[in-house]
Amino acid sequence: MDWFSNGKNPIEGLSLLRRTGGNPFLIKFISTNPKANIKLITDNLKSYTDKHTTPNEVPLQLTKTETQRKTSKVIREEYAFLLNADCPIELKLLVNQKFNTFHVFSKLHNQLADCTTLEECADKAASIIDNYIENRMIFAELDYYRDTKTLLGKHPIFKEFVHLKQLRTLNQKDLYIKKRSLEHNIWRIKSEIDKGDKTHLDTERRIRLENKSAQLAEIERLIE
Repeated sequence: MDWFSNGKNPIEGLSLLRRTGGNPFLIKFISTNPKANIKLITDNLKSYTDKHTTPNEVPLQLTKTETQRKTSKVIREEYAFLLNADCPIELKLLVNQKFNTFHVFSKLHNQLADCTTLEECADKAASIIDNYIENRMIFAELDYYRDTKTLLGKHPIFKEFVHLKQLRTLNQKDLYIKKRSLEHNIWRIKSEIDKGDKTHLDTERRIRLENKSAQLAEIERLIE
């Protein structure tokens, strides 16, 4: 498909998407602002191209397993410091979070193709954008440390480590009070995710869930 190598014009991409018989609700959503939704156009045209690739052609996208393997290899090669004993634990946790965002993105992308209303398309698209922003924040931290050997510290995970350190200053009574509060917060966040509504908030919810769970685990360690 020449569109990929000829500048990826949003209007032309939208026209191609219509001709491929794409999801009409998704197409209607994209048509409200083709330029702003160029990533959705690109992803869906790539998906269509992969499905219609002949045996003698090379698909434009790798399978999920191949993509994960390639991503893992690239990260190991690009950020070799992650294997060093003195690598900050925050960065190692960010890499794990990066792979979680990959899983979420794959799931959202599949769901986007099946949406049946404009509202649903908007929710999925917003979630994909949040996922993309989270991914870029992680790479910004890794790039900065690789280039300067110091922490950038703008990702929310660094605030979370401050919270963990603060927990270690609490007495046993306050730890139990905090424990009950965290257990309730975790239950509420899980309930929000399980309901399946406002899915554009799921990326932020999962990050909060990870943070609250980490705090709870630290409190349980301190109580023991």
